[in-house]
Amino acid sequence: MYKLCIVEDNSEVAFQLQHLLVSQGYQAYVVRALHSLDAALDEIFAQQPHLLLLDLGLPGVDGQVLCRALREKSSVPIIVVTSRNSQLDELMLLTMGADDFVAKPYNPQLLLARIERVLNRVYANSSGTSSILRHKSLVLNLSTCTISHHENAPVTSPTALSATSALTSANGGASELASASAANTSERNAACSTATLTKNEMKILALLMRNAGVVVPRQRIQEELWQTDEFIDDNTLTVNISHVRQILDRIGAQGAIVTHRGIGYCLV
Repeated sequence: MYKLCIVEDNSEVAFQLQHLLVSQGYQAYVVRALHSLDAALDEIFAQQPHLLLLDLGLPGVDGQVLCRALREKSSVPIIVVTSRNSQLDELMLLTMGADDFVAKPYNPQLLLARIERVLNRVYANSSGTSSILRHKSLVLNLSTCTISHHENAPVTSPTALSATSALTSANGGASELASASAANTSERNAACSTATLTKNEMKILALLMRNAGVVVPRQRIQEELWQTDEFIDDNTLTVNISHVRQILDRIGAQGAIVTHRGIGYCLV
């Protein structure tokens, strides 16, 4: 499980962000020692976080100074989350070594997508252990890019057996398996309980399974697939979702993805 540190002086904002992260399966720790640079650094390093969410307007130390000091001593990923959202601020922080910059007020789902993207990039090759996501009768194997449907499987909540390796599998080796998938369409037939996935199909299912029962906005799925905030033709995403639905139908999981028009999709 990934641990994220929140550096935010507004206790209400920090609590809301902590609650959001915990609800998504992360450990979330709020840094309290914000009265000086040394105190903040000591508390952050004591927690050994996988990622830091950093506000700039802190009472005892400027967030830019803290960002620079962190980057001099550590390679921990930093996402700046701040109301100081000028292009100059963003440019300065990214130049100092921040991994991403999110302006307040932010869309919670998009912030989660940014967090997942940074974790995916930084920790992609830190483990070779296979990883499994489960939801009811569906089992997604991120190391082999396959989805299975088990008729008599017990109902379980979506679980990542290894978060780090889940990200490993999602990136490393996915392209090769995607090519194999295209060549092996014979595996996808009505009698099969297991199907091979392309990279995008796997990303869609992984995101929906990690958020099972929750409507995932179309924009968040687009950002997960194409790693950009730029506009992507809605029809492109619709086609990808349609492919995933066809695969689920073939392995016996009809109706697993529900469309919420104008909003997004939900795995039920």
